[in-house]
Amino acid sequence: MEARPLSATKVPRRCLIAKLSELTADRYHELVSESAGALIVLIPQNFSSMPQDVLKQWLEVEPQMLELETNMAVYFVREDEKLLQIHGDIQQAATGDQADSAAEALLSAVYANGFQMVASGPQSKQVKDAHIVSIQGKLSGKGAEDLLPTLAIVTHYDSFGIAPYLAYGVDSNGSGVAAFLELARLFSRLYLNSQTHARFNLLFFLSGGGKFNYQGTKRWIEDNLEVPGE
Repeated sequence: MEARPLSATKVPRRCLIAKLSELTADRYHELVSESAGALIVLIPQNFSSMPQDVLKQWLEVEPQMLELETNMAVYFVREDEKLLQIHGDIQQAATGDQADSAAEALLSAVYANGFQMVASGPQSKQVKDAHIVSIQGKLSGKGAEDLLPTLAIVTHYDSFGIAPYLAYGVDSNGSGVAAFLELARLFSRLYLNSQTHARFNLLFFLSGGGKFNYQGTKRWIEDNLEVPGE
């Protein structure tokens, strides 16, 4: 596909390249409705240096991208010198889209650098069995462990975004993980003392896939549920 800037007026069967700061919810809706071929979003190496207004704008765009159905391929890549150079070159070449005549458009195309974007990877397909990592630990109660009741303390640790692999931060679940670890620390000390060793087991479960409809917790229950008669 021919690479074009986000401001391009002709987007069908073209690949739009945009910086994160350039993308708005309205423009994304336009690209979807106009059947753009693909969108490459350049994200900065360091989000902490981004202005607050840009972050706020992205917080408005991301939910729209998650909810809006589209056949347009969307890629997220980190900015580097080569990608920024390509971004700048296609911005200069964009004058051909607004040319008043065919001759002017041809002249602009001759003097500008053009880029064709090619995806060499395999055809994308639905992920039917996502790999989810969960962590569990247990404090045995005082007495016969198998005869004691068990209390479960559960939380999930993973954040989520339009590109989950790039979601390294914490969101609303961050405080839950901190409380979970502190409870594990405190109860482990209590269970070391015979006078404060409770007569129930404590199960600590740190689940993955919390933002994926609690798939980590669901799988753990399925793997550990005792079926009557078996």
